[in-house]
Amino acid sequence: MSAHAPGPVREALPCRRGRFLARRFGLASVLSLPFHGDSGEDRWAAADSAWALCDGASEGYDGAGWAAALARALVLHADPSAAARAARRQYRAGFGVYAVQPNPETGAAPYPTSGWLAEASAARGSFSTALAVRASRSGGFVRAYARGDTALFVRDGLETLAAFPLERADDFGLAPDLVSAGGDGTEDFLVATIPVGGTRRPVLCLATDALAARILRAAAGERRELWDFLDRADAAQLDAWARAEIAAGTLREDDLTLLAVRP
Repeated sequence: MSAHAPGPVREALPCRRGRFLARRFGLASVLSLPFHGDSGEDRWAAADSAWALCDGASEGYDGAGWAAALARALVLHADPSAAARAARRQYRAGFGVYAVQPNPETGAAPYPTSGWLAEASAARGSFSTALAVRASRSGGFVRAYARGDTALFVRDGLETLAAFPLERADDFGLAPDLVSAGGDGTEDFLVATIPVGGTRRPVLCLATDALAARILRAAAGERRELWDFLDRADAAQLDAWARAEIAAGTLREDDLTLLAVRP
């Protein structure tokens, strides 16, 4: 994918239109439950009017570390291909220092590894999904870039207006495309431009795959109830809900992360 033409571009997804309201969006809340080790493998980053969420692959080497480097680069570079290249440079420069990067909010100490062990383990490769969302200067639209099954939901209050890049729960059964730490920069990102200027209570929600699939599986009324719960839930309430959902077979056991972005 060239630095000037970031992959296939979808037409603007349908959203309610109306009087334009200039807004400035910011990160409002983060919910995260790790299941893979102490720090999990979901990583997020935020910068001025840009947010990224990446889900490191547990099957590879250091999914968390690569997801962290990729998320940071995605909010610093407007073009996702340039971000992936920058993330690879940063990741390789620190290679062998830490096997797993901690979540920034936990402050947990990373675990150092020896060079030979890191090199042997890295032969498996490091992989991650990638989702980056940028709001326009006036907040009239958002532009999203995605590779894999980490999803963006655009809401007006509790109503879901758009989902990207996957729109059906059944789509999550497919093997997702991933960004590799050892890639050559040719991977394509799906791109969408979504108008939000006419919404009354806009919310941008970035969710990793297990939670995103559960949201899409819910019918309209249940989905509004689920959004209402997620808007109010703390970590303990999310944990209790997730345990009940996993026991009922309605939620896949995995890391769960949800970023909520609001004006």
